[in-house]
Amino acid sequence: MRAILLLGMIFTSFGVVAMEPAQQGEVSTDESFWKDGPSIAGKTWGTASVSYNGYVYVIGGYRNFHSLANVQYAKVGTDGALGPWQTTTALPAVATGLQAAVHNGYLYAVGGFSAPGTDKSVYYTKIKSDGTLGAWTPASSLNSRRYAFGLAIDNGYLYAVGGLGQRNFHGLASTEYAKIKSDGSLEDWTYSEHHLPYGVRHLAVIVHGGTLYAAGGMTCNGVYICGITGQGMLDLPNVRSAKIGSDGAPGAWQDAASMQVPRAEFGLVALGNKFFAIGGMFSNPNQTYALSSVEVIELGSSGLKGTWHFAPPLPEGRMDFGVTAAKDYIYAIAGGTHSHVYDSTIYTDTSTYHCENAFIKGDISQCYYGADGTQYGITMALDTWENQKALASSLGGNLASIRSSAENKGVMDNLATANEVWIGYHYSSQSSSWSWSDGSDASFTNWAQGEPNHRTSEHCATMFSKAYKTPGKWRNIACSPSNLHAIIEWR
Repeated sequence: MRAILLLGMIFTSFGVVAMEPAQQGEVSTDESFWKDGPSIAGKTWGTASVSYNGYVYVIGGYRNFHSLANVQYAKVGTDGALGPWQTTTALPAVATGLQAAVHNGYLYAVGGFSAPGTDKSVYYTKIKSDGTLGAWTPASSLNSRRYAFGLAIDNGYLYAVGGLGQRNFHGLASTEYAKIKSDGSLEDWTYSEHHLPYGVRHLAVIVHGGTLYAAGGMTCNGVYICGITGQGMLDLPNVRSAKIGSDGAPGAWQDAASMQVPRAEFGLVALGNKFFAIGGMFSNPNQTYALSSVEVIELGSSGLKGTWHFAPPLPEGRMDFGVTAAKDYIYAIAGGTHSHVYDSTIYTDTSTYHCENAFIKGDISQCYYGADGTQYGITMALDTWENQKALASSLGGNLASIRSSAENKGVMDNLATANEVWIGYHYSSQSSSWSWSDGSDASFTNWAQGEPNHRTSEHCATMFSKAYKTPGKWRNIACSPSNLHAIIEWR
C-alpha cells in the first residue's frame, strides 16, 4: 500500500492560525516543486483519499458545517497530472474524519464523525475498471467508535489506530484489526493486546515491510477538557513501530526515529524506500500553524534508517487534507488553514528530488532549495575539485554555478559550517578565462579583495561560508591536492 491516512477534525479549530516559521534546512515555500491540479467540487475539510489502478479518490469530508457522503475520482495521466474530478457512488451515510484504504480492488471507508456523533461503521465497495464504484456494502463494524484516527492495510488485514471516541477527548490508545475475506467482507475486528503509551488523535498510520507505523498526532497532555477548549493539547513528533505477526496481530510498540517537526492532521505516504510526512498542523499555547514543510526518511530492511530531513515544501500551509500517492507522484487535496478552506489539488513528482536521492545514498549531507526550483546539496566527503565535479556528474548535477548576487546570498546563507566549499568556477589556461563547469553565463562574480590571484597554479574557485570573516566571497586555490566539500546543484 503506497499511501494512506491522516486527517483531523473540527474540534481543533480554536486559536490563531499562522503560517509556520521557516525550518532549518528549508528555503521559502517553492511552488516549482508542486504543480496545480484540478479543483474538487467544493472547499472541503477532513476528506479521506486513496489511489488505485490509475485513479485517485476523495471520500467524505466536511463543508459548510455539514459532513459529506460525496465520493469523487480523477484519472492519473502518464505525466502525473489528474483529469477532471467526477462523482461516483456516494457513501451510505455522511462522514468526516473518516479513513479509507484499498485492497485487491475493494475500497473501504471506516469510522468518522457525523451529526449523531462518532461512528464505528465500515463500508466497502468494488472498484470498477473505469474508476467508478459499485454499491457500498456494510462490513463488520469497529469495536470502538473512531474519528481522527489512523488506518492502514497490509497483507489482507485492516488496522485502526488511536483517534477520538465517543465522549473521549483525550484520544484512544488502542489498536484493532480485521482480516479481509476473499469477497471483500471483513471478519470481526480484534483489539490488539498492545496499546500506544497514551491516547493520540489526528495521527497518521502506515504499514511497510510487515511493520505498522504510527506517527505524530496530538495528545491531551493530561487536561480533561482540552478537546473542547483547545488548551493542554500537545502535538507530537514521535514515530512508533510494531511488527506484525503471521496471524496479523501487531506486536509491542517501539520507539522509532522522531520527525523534526511535531505534526497533527498531516499526510504520511510511502514511495519506494522512503516515507514522506507532509504538511499538517503544529500548535503552541499562542498559535496554531498550518505547516507547509515536508520531511522524508529512508526505509531500511529493519525499519526507519537515519533521521528525518526536509524535502521541498508545499506552496502553502495545509492541514486536515487528503493525501495519497501514485507511481512517483504525491497528491495533496483540499483541507485548509482554519481561516481558509481549499478545493485545490496540488501534486509533486518525487523522481525529480535529486538532492534527496543523493542524501539517501550518503553522498550529500544537506539539501536546500532555491526560489527558482534549483536544488543544492553539500557533499558528504572532502575531495579535490575534479573529483567533486565527477561526483556531481554521476548524481545528475553540476558543481554550483552562481548567477546573481541573490543566488550567491541564498547559497551562502544555507551553507553548513565548513569555512569554504568548492563551486563550479574554474580557470582555463588555454582560453585565459574563467568559466562555469556547466557552461552557464559567467557575467556575475563575487571575488574577495585581491582575488583571483596566482593564476598560473590556482585554477579553481571556492566560496566562504557565513561562518567565515568574509561570508559569500570567493577565492581561487589549487584544484588539487586541496580537499574540500563542494556545492552540487540540480537545475
